[in-house]
Amino acid sequence: MARPGTGDARTVRKVRLGKTGEEVSKLGFGVSGPHGSQLVGRNESVSLIRKAIQAGYTVFDTAPAYGDGEAESRLGLALKNQDADALFIMTKAGVQSAGMGRKRRDFTPDAIELSLQDSLRRFALGHADALFLHGPDPSELTDALLQRLDLLRSVGAFRFLGICGRGEELDAGIASGLFDLMMAPCPPDADEAQLHRFERANKAGIGTIAIEVMHGLKRVGLPKTGGDIWYAARQLRSAFTAERKTEPVEAEAALRTALERADVDVVMTTTTRADNLAANAALAGA
Repeated sequence: MARPGTGDARTVRKVRLGKTGEEVSKLGFGVSGPHGSQLVGRNESVSLIRKAIQAGYTVFDTAPAYGDGEAESRLGLALKNQDADALFIMTKAGVQSAGMGRKRRDFTPDAIELSLQDSLRRFALGHADALFLHGPDPSELTDALLQRLDLLRSVGAFRFLGICGRGEELDAGIASGLFDLMMAPCPPDADEAQLHRFERANKAGIGTIAIEVMHGLKRVGLPKTGGDIWYAARQLRSAFTAERKTEPVEAEAALRTALERADVDVVMTTTTRADNLAANAALAGA
């Protein structure tokens, strides 16, 4: 169970996570993107994760699909000699890296169990606080899968079941009553459907976790680090694959807006810069 830590000064305020009874940091750290790539070194990721812990972050999210397990391995390295019981560690299952930027879906019971076992091995932990199904179609939520998940939870492999996604699979997940947590995009230009999902999940007592709250923001200046290159590449890809619905907004304003939403319990961010991490923590302070 996540509980307040001791020692270093804490800045990020704590919140209740839906009806789970857990008290966690309002701001979470995503060990994803550049932290699953070779553009950011392992030591850099480990150092930044530990700085996040010192700043009061307790929620950490990752997935085996991020760098084919590399992001999970980095989180595991960062957790060495840390009080993992004071943290809330989340991972996902159902989507794996298939190389060359491709993903492979598999929501069969054996695949989900093996994925979770591999994640726990990378973390060097006996359990995950939350296991998210990574964008399942309702047809993939079979009785056999749900029975296996019940078994895995009963033996302590994970504590809370979540669903993450981008569209109608979340609507079905909210209505099903199966999930303790929901993770979904809440970008600056979120549409009515995206915002309504948070409202409905919150009313149902589902712990709500917002991602991509600064997605699409304009970045200026030349890339100076591997992490900068990763973000620049993502921005360039977005420019060619989607139309922006609103003008770019400042990162601080976007983060503040997400933090102030009453129906969002935890706001996930990621960064490769210690100064950004500290600034975000201060914005989410008590």
